[in-house]
Amino acid sequence: YGNLLSVRIMVEKETGRSRGFGFVSYDAPEAAALAIKELNGFVIGNKRLKVQHKQIRQGEQQSPPLFPEGSPVGQPHPLMPGEIVPPGHPHSG
Repeated sequence: YGNLLSVRIMVEKETGRSRGFGFVSYDAPEAAALAIKELNGFVIGNKRLKVQHKQIRQGEQQSPPLFPEGSPVGQPHPLMPGEIVPPGHPHSG
């Protein structure tokens, strides 16, 4: 769908087992939109994926840009995180 900047699978501290969701960041908003369009509702095994933009909760701060202005790399990339959440998970709004 595009170039991935980061992938993070959320795991339980105690067991190291997946919590059933994760986050991905693409280098372009169009890539994130295409991934959401094509993967939201996609079934893997007996699980239906929920793919959406990260929901920023009240009081939660958004992550700083990956490449701050003035960095040697240049302008910051537009980070468009997506959240993959199975149905019934506490984060499945």
